[in-house]
Amino acid sequence: MDGVQVMGTRGGFGMFGNSSFAGGINRSISTGFNYNNYVTPKLRLGANYFFSNTNNVTEKDVFRQTFYPGDSTTELHQNYLSNGSNQNHRFNIRLEYLIDSMNSILYTPSLNVQHSEISAEDTSSTYAMSPSKKYLAIAGATFNVSDRSGLNLNNNLLFRHRFRKAGRSFTIGWSNVYAQSDVNALYKSLNNFYDTDTSDSPDRIIDQNQNARQKTYTYNNVVSSSYTEPLGKDKLLELNYAYTHSENTSDKSTYDFDSTSGKYEIVNLALTNYFRNIFEANRVGMNFRMQKKQFNYQLGTAVQFSTLENETYFFTTGKDSLIRTQYRNFFPTANFNYQLNRSKSFRLRYNGRTNQPTIPQLQNVLDQSNPLQWRMGNPELKQEFNHNVNATYNSFDVLTFKFLAANFSFNTTSNKIVNSTDSVTKGIELIHPVNLNGALNTSSFVTLGLPFKNDKLKGSSINFTNSISYVRDVSLLYKQKNIGKTITITQGAGINFDLLNERLDLGVNASLSYYNVRYSVNTSLSENYFTQAYSADFSLTLPGNIIVGSDFDYYVNSGRADGFNQSLPLWNASIALQFLKNKNAELKFSCNDIFDQNQTINRVAYDNYIEDTRTNVIRRYFMIGLLFNLNRVGKNVNPQQHMSLPKQIERALRNLRFAN
Repeated sequence: MDGVQVMGTRGGFGMFGNSSFAGGINRSISTGFNYNNYVTPKLRLGANYFFSNTNNVTEKDVFRQTFYPGDSTTELHQNYLSNGSNQNHRFNIRLEYLIDSMNSILYTPSLNVQHSEISAEDTSSTYAMSPSKKYLAIAGATFNVSDRSGLNLNNNLLFRHRFRKAGRSFTIGWSNVYAQSDVNALYKSLNNFYDTDTSDSPDRIIDQNQNARQKTYTYNNVVSSSYTEPLGKDKLLELNYAYTHSENTSDKSTYDFDSTSGKYEIVNLALTNYFRNIFEANRVGMNFRMQKKQFNYQLGTAVQFSTLENETYFFTTGKDSLIRTQYRNFFPTANFNYQLNRSKSFRLRYNGRTNQPTIPQLQNVLDQSNPLQWRMGNPELKQEFNHNVNATYNSFDVLTFKFLAANFSFNTTSNKIVNSTDSVTKGIELIHPVNLNGALNTSSFVTLGLPFKNDKLKGSSINFTNSISYVRDVSLLYKQKNIGKTITITQGAGINFDLLNERLDLGVNASLSYYNVRYSVNTSLSENYFTQAYSADFSLTLPGNIIVGSDFDYYVNSGRADGFNQSLPLWNASIALQFLKNKNAELKFSCNDIFDQNQTINRVAYDNYIEDTRTNVIRRYFMIGLLFNLNRVGKNVNPQQHMSLPKQIERALRNLRFAN
């Protein structure tokens, strides 16, 4: 089960970015260049290169409550520290050749080369609890170091031909992916298990000292074609075909430490494995499109015949295992767009798709990187099939600035790949993926903006946001089907003032989120809790093009474990000077987290445990920035206007809470 995840603050970096690290403090250096030019009137060349180097330090405090059958529970207290670096080189080329007015060729290769290193260590204490007593059950410490190098090469070639008849066209394309990675990891773990009557000395010790080396390769080729034929002036028929051949291999070797030689040279047969996965598919589809003045729609379907072949070599037995499965799937699609007028629109979408199991999910190799939570793949997994419906309505009055936006979505998955959790021995669990039906989720989101009618408050408004989600997930817990139901309701309200001829901008927002979580097997995991968020901000333009701004956020967490129900105040302030012609430059000084209180608190609820995590983030810091606007945007335009969201939207997004 994916579980429920709730972010406790908006602090830290990388919330919407593309980073190799989750949480912690990043130090990043990046640079690149872009080239675009017509080499000849018919040949256009574009190229870019990007380099980034990121270092990350993450500290975590974790508290986890795990619930077992028979009213027994455990409490895990863990301290985690990691230090990692990631270096990335990315090359992209776009080559477009216009053969003549009817034919063209587009070639877009890309190469990504990556190297990462990470070291991590943690200490943990697990206490066993029953109605009558509480005692230390497991004391553990782990240390691991890993080094990974990899590359990803993509090639995309497309030929396009237009016929003389308008709307008639033919395209054929080829897509190729080659990827490889090489991982070398050192893993050390020591766990002492204690019995209730002999708590002073362990009655069982698991000591692991291993070196794992793994090489993975991916080869993927897709050949696709499409033909379109107009059926009158507003109708179009499309026929398409695609052939896919994908091959993935994984070669993993694990060696135990030999204390005699001082080297890692004892082959651990149970953790050594070779795996090969081949996926081949033929897909044929058809789409019909209708285009009218106020509306358009598209109806389509496709059928795919595919074969999934999994080959595994087990070193413990010296034998191969081959599983071959054939599938026939349908991919229906339906799209409808209706433009009521220039300011109101409605959109409806439906699509169906399959999801193939990943290599780690298929590979029948025991993963003991977490000594208390072992994992193993399942080579008999089937592919998922997902249905998704999405409806959106938007209305915006450009004269009064009144707006309404509403969205509804529904998603259900058959043969969903979920976790099956079993107990290996006292304190150790085994998790492996299985296919189950019955998973679905639905959500709605509505935001309403109402402007004030008073002419003195022109540009000011009051806003309301509401979101509701329902998630029904399934899993196997100790051989029983576990159904988890989560209801999340968030209500927000805000008021925005635009005063003093747009020189003063004020905003106040508040939101309250309620979470209701229920489980069918472990009913003791069921819970209700709240998060609250309050914020205020202002921006004042003074004579001399000086801008003073500040924002304050206050977060309240309740219903969590002791030590994690903290209220969090965040205060930022800045002063800026705009200069040069048309205010095309800005010098800004800012102080972030003036109270030095920022932190990230995260709660996850899974099949049989609830976990609260506190992660380090950047706290109080000062920053000086110089911004130039090199575009011709006219007079009296703030150079940041083309780089940021409107204030009303920023305020609404700031206090959102998410659940998945």
